[in-house]
Amino acid sequence: MENLSVYVRAYQSGSPLRLGELWAVPIMLRLALIENLRRVAYRVASRRRHRDPADVYARMDFRTRDRYRHVVERLAKRTGRAEPDVAAEAVRLAASRQGRDGANPRETHVGYFLVDRGLAELERAVGCPAGMGRRLGRALARRGPALYLASAALATAGGAAGLLAWHGLGTLAWPGRAAVALALGLVASRSALALVNWLVTVLVPPRSPPRMDFSKGIPPEHRTVVAEQAWMGQERKRGKRMDFTRLLRGGAADAFAAVEADLSLLASCRYVLTLDSDTHLPPGAAWKMAGTLAHPLNRPVVDPATGCVVRGYGLLQPRKVPWTAQAGRVLAGEGRRAAGELLHLAVLPYEALVHLDAIGRVLWRVLASGRLLLEWQTAHDADRSARARVGLAAVVREMWASPAVAAATAGVVAWLRPEALGAALALAGPWLVGPVLAWLVSRPIVPRLARFSADQQALLRRLARRT
Repeated sequence: MENLSVYVRAYQSGSPLRLGELWAVPIMLRLALIENLRRVAYRVASRRRHRDPADVYARMDFRTRDRYRHVVERLAKRTGRAEPDVAAEAVRLAASRQGRDGANPRETHVGYFLVDRGLAELERAVGCPAGMGRRLGRALARRGPALYLASAALATAGGAAGLLAWHGLGTLAWPGRAAVALALGLVASRSALALVNWLVTVLVPPRSPPRMDFSKGIPPEHRTVVAEQAWMGQERKRGKRMDFTRLLRGGAADAFAAVEADLSLLASCRYVLTLDSDTHLPPGAAWKMAGTLAHPLNRPVVDPATGCVVRGYGLLQPRKVPWTAQAGRVLAGEGRRAAGELLHLAVLPYEALVHLDAIGRVLWRVLASGRLLLEWQTAHDADRSARARVGLAAVVREMWASPAVAAATAGVVAWLRPEALGAALALAGPWLVGPVLAWLVSRPIVPRLARFSADQQALLRRLARRT
């Protein structure tokens, strides 16, 4: 209060305070008191959490520490206990793991009991019973792969059943029914998987992994090397990564045409950040990825029996796509896939004829004539022949099998089973127009020339005169 009195007297010596300003002084005092109390509580809680047995909490970034604080706050509200007590319980559980035989090093970090598998143990320690929804969510998360496969199977079966109910099987015997059901299941499986993947992105909220704060520099023990696209290995991109990883682990450098760096320095690198030609590295992205992999909860744990990563991450592929864009991408992909399947169905008789012709030629040359076994066509001749068949009439002559099979199928069905002619036309219709569809999609794409308006043309002329 003495400081406030001195401040008010000094202020009024230059300009007297108004009545409304005097009324605002108590409100300002309340706000200052609340802010000071908040700072004191934050310092106390932070000191409790800073006693992390793994000495990790103080070196994490603000986003990760704030996530830990929110968990402590939520547990404190649900149990009625003070936040420092909840934080102290997490520290006690982490400290109890030190020196225990068979304990995982990640369990000595308080984050294991706040955002990892130890959260249930912390809830029991502070007397916070998990609700039905939380228990159900954890049970489903433990059986994630089985749940995903079951959902995909149910969606596939539902799609196939819908197609069967729509088309019907008539008087087909059971082998025919089984073949049709299998074919419809294969058709419906693509859309079912796309639907399940989209639902997972909508129903399961994404969670950012915890991260260390390397904003002031990546420590030497977490040195990261950036590898840009500059060569191809024996398996293209995968091969070059394998060769480079082998080199970092002390392997031979014979897979590279030239090695100019100090290999002893490369041996100390712990992470590799790979950039392709279409990949961008925004400012600050490198230390964030290295900090994510360096966090103890994200370090990979490899099963010695299978050699697979069972916990943590051995590979990160950052991507930030909103669910609306994901839904649009799924729908667009399904549209393109449906168009591709329709085109494939339309040219199916022509492809069958081409394959039969190739099989017949090979059998004749191998078993009978023994000649022209190495017949081949240059790329120039293939391109010239393809250009010669760009006309619609030429494409129809080339793909005569599709409309011929369509007409024969419709004629046979109309003669034997006139009541099934509608279903036959639904299949033979794409065959009939197959040459036209193939001609439309094979036409060269002519780029559209931009047309400038009169004002734009006048502006370009003025700019040209100045230069």
